[in-house]
Amino acid sequence: MKYVLDAAQAKSIDKYSIEYCNIPSLVLMERAALSVADAIMTRSDICGKNVLVLAGNGNNGADGVAVARILGEKQIPVSIYIAEQSDNITEEMNRQLLIARMLNIPIIDKLTFDEDTIFVDAMFGIGLSRNVEGVYKTVADTVNSVKNQVVAVDIPSGVNATTGQIMGTAVKADITVTFGYYKTGQLLYPGAAYCGKILVYDIGFASNAIKTIDKPKFTMDISDIALLPKRRADGHKGTFGKVLVIAGSEDICGAAVLSAMGALKTGCGMVRVFTHVSNKIPLLNVLPEVLTDTYDKEIDWGKLHAAMDWADSVVIGPGLGTKSLSKSILGFVMENTQKPLVIDADAINIISENQSMLSKVKENHIFTPHIMEMARLLNVNPSDIKKDETDVCRLFAVTNKCVCILKDSRSIVAKFNQKVYINTMGNSGMATAGSGDVLTGIVAAFLAGGTESFTAACYGTLIHSLAGDFAAEELTEYSMTAVSIADNIYKVFKEKR
Repeated sequence: MKYVLDAAQAKSIDKYSIEYCNIPSLVLMERAALSVADAIMTRSDICGKNVLVLAGNGNNGADGVAVARILGEKQIPVSIYIAEQSDNITEEMNRQLLIARMLNIPIIDKLTFDEDTIFVDAMFGIGLSRNVEGVYKTVADTVNSVKNQVVAVDIPSGVNATTGQIMGTAVKADITVTFGYYKTGQLLYPGAAYCGKILVYDIGFASNAIKTIDKPKFTMDISDIALLPKRRADGHKGTFGKVLVIAGSEDICGAAVLSAMGALKTGCGMVRVFTHVSNKIPLLNVLPEVLTDTYDKEIDWGKLHAAMDWADSVVIGPGLGTKSLSKSILGFVMENTQKPLVIDADAINIISENQSMLSKVKENHIFTPHIMEMARLLNVNPSDIKKDETDVCRLFAVTNKCVCILKDSRSIVAKFNQKVYINTMGNSGMATAGSGDVLTGIVAAFLAGGTESFTAACYGTLIHSLAGDFAAEELTEYSMTAVSIADNIYKVFKEKR
């Protein structure tokens, strides 16, 4: 697990280290500059190249000037271009410029470079709160118009460190050297597309500074799979949990199949599918392991209640449809079960049209909307959600006292106590029909095994994405399907061994 900070939190870490712990700001700046210099020398083909630092007038620019000085002392051809001449510069920038001049580091007043120039983007850091305009926009657009390598200091200039939005324009970096912790805007699109390879360097922030941050966001990768608990050697199918999947309708069978498949391949002991009678034979042809309960034009409510009592966790919504019978099923389930509930797809669409149903939401309920479904839930435009997905997801979870998985190119998981996980695994091949149905089954399997709702949502999202990455390796992002995601879940668990 790795912490992820927004702009205000990152500034707080810096302030705490300097003002409370008395770590000199110039010490942190020196270590930051050494980190960038190290990245350039180890990650770039520096032989025969020259380096041009593009500096602003703030402390990010000061970091860049320090980088120029360090590279210059190592006999690497380097120069500094200060984008905007101004007397309004920070004390640290003034000091770094003085040192650079004393060491005869060239400071140029015209943006000149050749094809062998490596750019170091140090114009704006994480504190940017306005659009990039004027000479800075000209510089950014010029850098983006050529093929030269770009190394960004902390974050590419123009990327909002909190939301990932582009502030008018932004520099497209090949490498971003960030300090201490990931920044939210580096992980969320569109900002993530501007960062290239992100390298996180420890520059000496006080180790206990992170404890002063109230519930920082976090991310995980494949190494975190090792933290999953081991399966009991003396366990049986009841030990590993029972999942009820309420899915499918008269015209739709595949969603129920995929959700059940995701649960089975994630290790739950038993899966029961409650679905329309027309789906029974196709379902059993694909998954003979599942139990089935069916309905036709009317529901046997006693049968459904018994199935919910049998289950340890419940999925509702994939392919369910939004007709009156589907609405009745959803209302009955939300009213009559205390079991952990994964609410997906058509169940979300029904709630969108019947907002009073939100009053039935419980703490162990997990919503799994994609952007369009969330827009319907909140009655807003999708573009409004994209402005700050982490905050939208968190607010929905807090307002409804539940867990929410907001599915997107970078899915976000939030809990009502304001914990937030940002998933950075996965690929574009997962944008395929049925992918979300597999996710519901994976999450439900964790719930059935006794995992707490937020943890189940986080690990479910991670495993789903990693399985997608394995599927892409095998089949490419073009040819993978939802079934191939489910079929590659086992490879994720192999990493645990």
